[in-house]
Amino acid sequence: MNTEIHEPATGSASPLRSGNFILLIAGQGLSLFGNTMLRFATSMWVLDKTGSATVFASLLSISIIPTILLMPFGGVIADRVNRRTMMVALDAISGCVVLAATLAFGFMETHTIVSIAVLLIALSALDALESPTVSAAIPQMLGHKDAVLLRRAQAISSQVNSIMQIIPTFAGGALYALIGIRTMMGATTLCFFVTASLECFIKLGNVHHHHEITKAGKTKPSSDKQSMLKVFLADIRDAAVFLKANPTLLELLAVTAALNFFLNGVSSVGSPYIIRTALNFGADVYGYSDGIMSVVSLLDTLLTTALAAKLFMRHMPATVYAAALCFAPIAVVFALPVSRWIKLVTFIAAFCLITLSIDFANIISAPTLMMLIPNELMGKIGAFISTISLCATPLGQMVYGLLFDRMTVAPIMAGTGICLAIGAFALTPMCRKFGDEGTGKS
Repeated sequence: MNTEIHEPATGSASPLRSGNFILLIAGQGLSLFGNTMLRFATSMWVLDKTGSATVFASLLSISIIPTILLMPFGGVIADRVNRRTMMVALDAISGCVVLAATLAFGFMETHTIVSIAVLLIALSALDALESPTVSAAIPQMLGHKDAVLLRRAQAISSQVNSIMQIIPTFAGGALYALIGIRTMMGATTLCFFVTASLECFIKLGNVHHHHEITKAGKTKPSSDKQSMLKVFLADIRDAAVFLKANPTLLELLAVTAALNFFLNGVSSVGSPYIIRTALNFGADVYGYSDGIMSVVSLLDTLLTTALAAKLFMRHMPATVYAAALCFAPIAVVFALPVSRWIKLVTFIAAFCLITLSIDFANIISAPTLMMLIPNELMGKIGAFISTISLCATPLGQMVYGLLFDRMTVAPIMAGTGICLAIGAFALTPMCRKFGDEGTGKS
């Protein structure tokens, strides 16, 4: 199903300097700031109370389920409503949800883990509706035919996100110890409400539907007089038909799912568990460590911005190989009888290099996906792809949670590096299909 998108004129020589793009990136950065603070506080609280990687991983995995289930709905909505209105409403609702949880936290001390789980599930459901909207709004503003422009936009977005994660990660441990989880939840509430206010000033045209996708991936006129259920099912069918007609997208989807399985398992479960439980450091040290990695991620995005015009799909296997290699020093040092500080420094240094490698991979792959998907189908197909790849995330978190509770760090890190190296080898033939402009034509 195709759409006709009426885009406002930005009045700026560069779309990356337009008010629309600046407001969108600023709003999402502020929202991420609050989200990072919230997830840091809840993670520290759960680990402090349980000390179990399995419980921690289970909580993370359960919170992702609504995202997996609702992402397709979010994609359909993103292609059928005013995207600015959708973003404003969802961020305002997120603020209300966190506010309610903040007020309820003190009255439910015996059921706090359950209340945290409910909060994360609710935010996950809202994010499932908002993420496709934001993803579709960026190419709507910028167009999706210029690979370099999209890579620079992706790099700018990553820069802002890194900056907005530095303060809550660096200061998160101290804030958690000084002001507690409830005050940090209150700060998150404020971030969501301010984000919604900023998004009110974004200008995006409405999306009008009058086409459907044929089995060959072509479009044809269709009637707008359909029930909501029929509309949803038709849009999901259109996304499936388009993906079937474009096997390159399916190959990229499989790669994304595999990377999510390994890297989300290590970063979301392994990092806090290794620092807080395996090495027995406090929340302040974890916060400083996470902050250092956020600063490095910011420097990474500055580098990827400068190199945006020289990054192509043929380079992606090398970035995955580099990430795989960086797991080796972690495995070695955790197998040796050295001090926990040496292990911590080695882990942080290696993980910073892993982050650099994966940032390059993301800057390369995300714009390529945007160029392969028509702008008018970006919401539903982007959501479809995200849903499938996200299915690997809770599985990876659960697997790594079980592994860390039953094995030492060294074999887990070594096994992860070997699996990524095998993945990079399998990825090489697919990446050779792409030309330098990411069109899939060599």
